[in-house]
Amino acid sequence: QNLTGQAACTQCPFGQFQAERGQTSCDRCATGGYCDDTEKLGGGFAPCRAGTYNEEEGSSSSDDCQSCPRGTFSPTTGANSSHTCRSCRAGTFGASPGQSECKDCPAGRYQNDTGATACRDCEAGSYCPVGASAPLPCPAGTHINPSLLVMTSKDDCITCPAGTFCPTGSEDAIDCAPGTFTAIAGRSICEKCPAGEYQDEAGMMACKACEQGCYCPEGAAAALPCEGGSYSSATDNDEQGDCTPAGAGFFAVTGSTEQKPCAKGSYTDASMPVKDSCTLCVGGTYQDSTGATSCRDCEAGHYCQKGAAAALPCKKGTFSNATDLADASECTDTSPGHFATTGSTQQTPCAKGSYTNAPKQGECTLCAGGTYQDESGETACKPCEAGSYCAVGAAAPLPCEAGSYSSATHLAAASECTDATPGHFANTGSTQQTPCAKGSYT
Repeated sequence: QNLTGQAACTQCPFGQFQAERGQTSCDRCATGGYCDDTEKLGGGFAPCRAGTYNEEEGSSSSDDCQSCPRGTFSPTTGANSSHTCRSCRAGTFGASPGQSECKDCPAGRYQNDTGATACRDCEAGSYCPVGASAPLPCPAGTHINPSLLVMTSKDDCITCPAGTFCPTGSEDAIDCAPGTFTAIAGRSICEKCPAGEYQDEAGMMACKACEQGCYCPEGAAAALPCEGGSYSSATDNDEQGDCTPAGAGFFAVTGSTEQKPCAKGSYTDASMPVKDSCTLCVGGTYQDSTGATSCRDCEAGHYCQKGAAAALPCKKGTFSNATDLADASECTDTSPGHFATTGSTQQTPCAKGSYTNAPKQGECTLCAGGTYQDESGETACKPCEAGSYCAVGAAAPLPCEAGSYSSATHLAAASECTDATPGHFANTGSTQQTPCAKGSYT
């Protein structure tokens, strides 16, 4: 007090305080707190607790301290301004006013905003640990656990098995596509099959060795066949260049494991860039061996159709000395008076005692009995001569024997000659009998 001669000191009134001894007056209570009964408070200043503030001077009760609103907090004791109330950060919340600190969102919930008064349920397909500011996707190599309603940790995510992959946030494991694989679990991407291997199925843990007659580039979903004209028996080819070109005299169809010799009647040569099939011998040539690089000229007396494996003889009644015939119709027909046996290079005149009167004959006809032919290459036979007989195929008339005769020109045997009668005689080849002369008889 500021009076002299006092028996006792006067207490500071509510809203004022004095922290020092021997003072003559009290001070007005400052902002950031309050001043209650000095006996109760010991004459001191009581700061507002953390989570509250007081912007007014002369406050006499803790009720004068204002609480920070919901969704905010203040860690400061004795705060004298509302600006000390700070918004709860993402991942936390303030459900009640007057909080000195915000609480972390519990596992299974999150909050992505600041100044929140509550947390949100974690989203399906994600997990939310304590204090999550956002739903977190399952990490690469894992996928969500459909058996859990709420996931609270990445440990709740399921590891993708081998043969599958899982990008970040996967709902389920995804099978590796054909041409790819994963050998171990927990992969975020699948690996391509290495060169020389392939995989034609999905969800596989390894690739297959390439097949014979094929090649497999990196990432192959199927073994690719060696192109026509090439072949291979290897199982690790990775490009077409690994397939071996077929050699002359051989061919290889698409996907061949070995080259094959050209069949008879066909060939390949070194000038052919792609030997995926053999070329047939052209008409007028042939080839009677396998694995040939060229064809042979046809033979005289023969013809060779396209693709011939042998020279075929001209039919009987035809002939040729050419070596380039492609069809039987190109063989030459024999002319009348001539014949040709099968495969003849030239026609042959009919022998004496025979004839042909038509073209395209394979043999000559013998002269009939009672006729003959004494020249070759003729088209008809001659009547036999009087005093003679002509057997079948006769090349000349034969005279009736002595003692017989005939004036006919169609006798076919000696027995057809007429015997001379008694009193007559006939010399060899006689056309009539002669009477015996005077002084003789028979």
